[in-house]
Amino acid sequence: MDSTPDFRPQMQQLGALSTQEVQMVFLTATLPKHTEPEFMQIMKIKPGEVQTFWGPTTQPNIAYSVHEYADESDETEAICQLVGEKLEQYAAPAKIIVYGGSIERTQELSKALGCHQYYCEVGDQEEKEAIMERWQRGDGRLIVATNAFGLGINAPDVQVVIHASDIYQMQSYSQESSRGGQDGERSKAIVVMPAGRQEELQKKIARAKAQTQPWKIQGCVMRLWEVKQVEWEKMERFLSGNGEMDNRQDWKRCEVGEEWCDVCEKDDAMVEDREARRAAYVEEQRVIQEQAAQAERERQGP
Repeated sequence: MDSTPDFRPQMQQLGALSTQEVQMVFLTATLPKHTEPEFMQIMKIKPGEVQTFWGPTTQPNIAYSVHEYADESDETEAICQLVGEKLEQYAAPAKIIVYGGSIERTQELSKALGCHQYYCEVGDQEEKEAIMERWQRGDGRLIVATNAFGLGINAPDVQVVIHASDIYQMQSYSQESSRGGQDGERSKAIVVMPAGRQEELQKKIARAKAQTQPWKIQGCVMRLWEVKQVEWEKMERFLSGNGEMDNRQDWKRCEVGEEWCDVCEKDDAMVEDREARRAAYVEEQRVIQEQAAQAERERQGP
């Protein structure tokens, strides 16, 4: 869906293939259910002519959190301090991505952190590939980027993804935060903001919702910033439109098998419950494996 006449225009042309009786398979991890009709229209396919398979889109190995700094503090200084802590916490070859939002902010943070920077106009394709190669091989381990560093970036060893700007599109945030943990290892997704910013955004959104034309984008922002007040919902909850993707409406908190967000982690009662459920889950898996092994032995015979 991320396609315009200026950005990946070929996407708009793929639909022509369906008229040539070419067999096609479409794979995506971030297509919201409500945009499926638009996608089919672009691809020139009819719902009755295709088979659709939906699976969980959650990133269970990513722990989400919000890092607040004192309102009177300097934002750049707060980000530099956080990055320094994470570089010390995660030894090489662990890597960190900082999303600055705008090109100007990305340049500022890159200069302050003394690291690589990546954005659409940073250079030609060869220069961009050189920047990515230096970062991937561990030259500095840190890069500051815009959303141009989101799609198609599948580098291993990314253990921290930091957002140093407001989040306005959950689909983009899902893409960017999931650059961490691509190798299956645990990763941290951290949103940095000044204290009180969440409340400010919520008031702004409340005013917008009172208008005759609610702001869909700001509605997503509200749900993100409520992370400190309600249990964090994983990315599939956002992308599916309240469980629409997986037909679930019962999410209340991080679940067994998922990395826990800061809200769930700090709730003592929830932590105790988590340990009990985790122990039950481990025991359940042990029994399943034991039964499978027994069935295999019986199949092979004496």
